[in-house]
Amino acid sequence: MLHKRITRQSGDLHAKRCRTTIATQHISSKGPQIWNILPNDIKSLSIGTVKRFTSTLTTHILQEYNQ
Repeated sequence: MLHKRITRQSGDLHAKRCRTTIATQHISSKGPQIWNILPNDIKSLSIGTVKRFTSTLTTHILQEYNQ
């Protein structure tokens, strides 16, 4: 979180800036990018049970892949 104000992106993660191409492929860079493109309804499930989150995430990924 960059600041304490509540905005539309206040739940997004912020990745560090990378100087090299290899560093941009690291989980500390890719993880926040992937998290930030997920729909908000899936992000809100991360507060609940792991099983529900993973099944919803898997369904979402499969639907995106089949389009």
